[in-house]
Amino acid sequence: MSFGVGGADKCAFNLILGLIALPDIENIVFYNKFSHPRQDELLTNPSRWENYSILGVPMIEVDYLTKLNDYGLDILQTHRPGNDTWALPNFENIQFNFKIVETNFHGYNGSKSDFRIYPSQAMVNFMSPSNIPSEIIPNPILLQQKAPKLEICKDKFVYGRIGRPDANIYSNINLQAYKEIETDDTMFLYVAPNSRAIDDAKNLGIKNIHFINPTVDEKLISSFYYSIDVLCHSNSLGETFGNTIAEGMMYGKPVISHIGMKGWPQAQPELLGDMKELFITDNLVTNYANMMNRLKNDNDFMVKTSLYLYKRAHELFSFYNVAKRYLDVYKKLLYE
Repeated sequence: MSFGVGGADKCAFNLILGLIALPDIENIVFYNKFSHPRQDELLTNPSRWENYSILGVPMIEVDYLTKLNDYGLDILQTHRPGNDTWALPNFENIQFNFKIVETNFHGYNGSKSDFRIYPSQAMVNFMSPSNIPSEIIPNPILLQQKAPKLEICKDKFVYGRIGRPDANIYSNINLQAYKEIETDDTMFLYVAPNSRAIDDAKNLGIKNIHFINPTVDEKLISSFYYSIDVLCHSNSLGETFGNTIAEGMMYGKPVISHIGMKGWPQAQPELLGDMKELFITDNLVTNYANMMNRLKNDNDFMVKTSLYLYKRAHELFSFYNVAKRYLDVYKKLLYE
């Protein structure tokens, strides 16, 4: 288990919450020395350690993975990219007395499991063939309690972005598009900026923009979503799922995204369902800006989009509904 800020870590946490909410399941959280983020990354990769410590379930640090056989487990649920053998040393060579279900979030085939869960069809299309039984189950998303709108956003139509500040996924398409449509009654709320985003906003001459440091404060994250009118997703690679897209949908926010790098999964339209026009595939900056303007100025389209995405997200991505689908996998693996 990792205690970082990335989408995979957050989904692991949300899955545990969902499993705790189901009856007749006993949960234990195992972790090792590789679970904690590096101390020099705590600004860009805040730890979720405190979030786990209040769950009320046993948390056990394991130094030798063979000891996992001592806990009477039926299922070990792992959350791995498929190529992180360094994080669980010798795991692939140990004979375990329980079944292993792996949530695989990058599509690599180097890790050990009896069953794999992938978050999107786009991921399956991207990955190398595998003989391990699998199923597609979306990432679990938790809707936080309503939080107050940030004071700085009042009386503005607010576009927003939230995500990791990593340089390798940074794209300024949303900022370029916002610059094309910026007016005195709009603003851009940007959570967890890469340093290039701050420089780009300045160089583009964007006036109404506010940056917030990376955070795992769910009240602040909830305030972000309740403060924005449109979520402006941008990722240079694409998405194997797109947690922030799903989160925005859960809050009833229209989400705009764009195509990423060729040769990387593009799960964004899979999440957006019938609202494929929200996924920009050509003339990126201009068409992205046009969609930003349309959502601001066409109230009927705005309401229709919000309602559709809200209903879709609560049906497919709710942490409780997703946890029930995981439980079905566990039962199938154990009893069929």
